[in-house]
Amino acid sequence: MTEPRCFQPPWRVVELQGAYRVEDVNGLAVASVFFVEDAVRRGATGRLSKEEAWQVAFRVAIMPDVESVLMGCGTECDEAHVSAAWAAQ
Repeated sequence: MTEPRCFQPPWRVVELQGAYRVEDVNGLAVASVFFVEDAVRRGATGRLSKEEAWQVAFRVAIMPDVESVLMGCGTECDEAHVSAAWAAQ
């Protein structure tokens, strides 16, 4: 069995042509989120708009930060803690 990869934080969003790529601190790709700017093509392909793709990529990029906040909550995490973690980003 191979060792799991470790994607070191902080993660960042890089805009490419037709996609956003989420990279770790070393430039390794964590995720790619594709978009289409033309509304007609977007309807035909089912891809996200540029704004929707940015929102998804941003939320993926902040996952290590949110995870560290949630791990600090222990067993007392509730919706208010999670909302505060997202709002802080």
